Amino acid sequence: MRPLPILLALVPLLALPAVAGSVTADSINDHSAALQEALARVPRGATATRSQCQSIQVGGFGLPRWRCTVWFSEAPAPGAPASGQPAAPATAP
Repeated sequence: MRPLPILLALVPLLALPAVAGSVTADSINDHSAALQEALARVPRGATATRSQCQSIQVGGFGLPRWRCTVWFSEAPAPGAPASGQPAAPATAP
């Protein structure tokens, strides 16, 4: 098995910058509801890479509120410049 051809095939993927971000959602119901709401807010085509949920005590009754954050990354749109800057307008020949 030759690893060099495999590595060379992966090199073009390294040139594509990934766009990363996060979304956060709260729920008074439970952990699952907060996580599902956060996942629903991830942009279409993006990949969820990590999630974290925490219980927050609200008021004097000891009732928890759940807050979940989901981190995501997405590849740029086809034809987008690698620098993240808008493409320059095309000029007629």
